[in-house]
Amino acid sequence: MKIPRYVFPKPDSTTAPKPVSKVCSQTVQVTQLAQAAQSVHDKGAALLELVGSMSAIDIPYKDLENTVFADGDPDALVMMIGEGPGEVEVAQKKPFVGRSGTLLNEMLAAAGIARDKIYTTNVVVWRPPGNRTPLPDEIDRMRPYLLSHINIIKPRFILIVGGIAYKCITEQNIAISKIRGEWAEVEGARALCVFHPAYLLRSPVHRKNSWFDILKFREGLVRDGCSEILANGLLNVGET
Repeated sequence: MKIPRYVFPKPDSTTAPKPVSKVCSQTVQVTQLAQAAQSVHDKGAALLELVGSMSAIDIPYKDLENTVFADGDPDALVMMIGEGPGEVEVAQKKPFVGRSGTLLNEMLAAAGIARDKIYTTNVVVWRPPGNRTPLPDEIDRMRPYLLSHINIIKPRFILIVGGIAYKCITEQNIAISKIRGEWAEVEGARALCVFHPAYLLRSPVHRKNSWFDILKFREGLVRDGCSEILANGLLNVGET
């Protein structure tokens, strides 16, 4: 079943929610960088320190003048983590503003989740050559910085967008089709993984599953009382 770009199915109230699972402990020890980040009470100062420390990352295409670090309020309750910036993201220095980001924004808006109330970042903060997928060693090199980033923001919810972000955060090499829509615990936050919108643009048939996952994420926000980041969706989705 193909889901048109601007049309999403209504949630099926008869579908039983999947159980909440806890991501196993990180195998990588907390680095000195992460410890330093947690000791700094001023988020702004900690984020500036984190950005500065990225000059030491050994990635061939590192481009400090075109770093796409993050966007949004550091005090946001929700943190959204994707794979890496594309051409449009590099031009605007913001994550999720290209074609795939537009699709994701449409889905969030339809579910009544305010994008401007979400803090966003990516695993890799520089655009890979040819917009290719980050390599495993590049993901490994970015992991301590991403975990530090999460520990600075301290979100209550994390929306993990795509398999690369999931692998980086959890160190679990599991197909996203097997874990999408499942709640997990990541660095003290409730996290849910969804298909990357770039994949949905290539395979529109999976937009239905992503729509249900986005609604599940919204339901978690509602149950946790995070009403400040909720609004009337395009479909006027009711509170569940």
